Amino acid sequence: MQLIQHIQISREALQSNPMRSLLTTLGVVIGVAAVVSVSLVLQGMTNAVTASFEGLGPRALFIVPFQGPEHRSRRVELTYADAMAVQAICGAVAYTAPQISLPASLSAGGFSRTANMIATIPQYLELNDTFVQTGRFFSSIDIRRRRNVCVIGLTVRDDLKFGEDVIGRTIRIDRHYFTVIGVLESRGQMMGADRDDTVLIPLTTASKLYGAQLPKRLTIMAQARTIDQIETATQQITAVLRKRHRLGGLIEDFKIFSQTEILDNVRQFSTMITAVVAGIVGIALFVGGIGIMNTMLASVAERSYEIGLRKSVGAQRKEIMHQFLIESIVLSAGGGLLGLLVGAVAGYGFGLIIDLPVSFALWPLLLSFGFACTVGLFFGVYPAVRAADLDPIKALQRV
Repeated sequence: MQLIQHIQISREALQSNPMRSLLTTLGVVIGVAAVVSVSLVLQGMTNAVTASFEGLGPRALFIVPFQGPEHRSRRVELTYADAMAVQAICGAVAYTAPQISLPASLSAGGFSRTANMIATIPQYLELNDTFVQTGRFFSSIDIRRRRNVCVIGLTVRDDLKFGEDVIGRTIRIDRHYFTVIGVLESRGQMMGADRDDTVLIPLTTASKLYGAQLPKRLTIMAQARTIDQIETATQQITAVLRKRHRLGGLIEDFKIFSQTEILDNVRQFSTMITAVVAGIVGIALFVGGIGIMNTMLASVAERSYEIGLRKSVGAQRKEIMHQFLIESIVLSAGGGLLGLLVGAVAGYGFGLIIDLPVSFALWPLLLSFGFACTVGLFFGVYPAVRAADLDPIKALQRV
């Protein structure tokens, strides 16, 4: 009952000067809003990346070129032949799919645009859990004969105004003409990027048309036969590529990542960014706490007659102290609640701007609000002690 009375008195005291109360809690509002908005965006980004890689399956492996200090005089690259050798020799590997990704200019029927072009082989569908909605994907025959055929995403189909009758139509990719043989099913967004805004062509065709610069961009996706064989597959791939690249005693000029490693790196990155933001927020909360302490000291000075009167009629020291501590906590908690609202609006707004679905997580909200209340408690102790130690006679004489 006494706690409720303290809270009511604190609310009335703060409402008597709302502008001062708002400005006092500005540091707390900014700190809490920063934590909430950043956590919403980071959680959304982490979830989007996680969903994307989890869609590839837990057996996925990614092989990329690596230019280490020992390889500065060497040409570091992966090739189509490397991928085929891994497929043929590594018994623990079920599929491999070399791929090259680069921007390309598309045009057809008077419409033009830029899209992401991926040069790969038929196993790309299996490794990326992707399906063809209309028509077909290019085959091993298309690969061998280096045919100018392509498969497009739904966004490319719609932007080039092909309509439903798209199979067999001609599309110009950069300076070369291709025949559309298929349309992929929708794959949605990932981190704000439209995965349907893409065109796929045979890797051998890309090598024929674009020349020797393409292998430098090549990466290889692989899939272990079972989850238990991921480590074995990694060792086999390493042995094959080391032999093919004639590394001898040099370190590998490639890196192999599993899905688990990539997701762990994403989560570590998210945690690191959150920690950096938390450090900055700590400074904002510290500044906000000093503002709260100054306001509470001013409040003690302004209400010295009230304090003296209450003590003269029998109010105990701890009651006065509790009153001003609760007032300080109410002030910081109010700033924390406003910060939660501002941070949520800012986080969702930023997500809309970058076209990234933000994700709600309870722990940063509770943690930031708890910190805000702790700031009020910590920085309210000194003013509360000052108020409790006032001599009632001297306090009444200040009127």
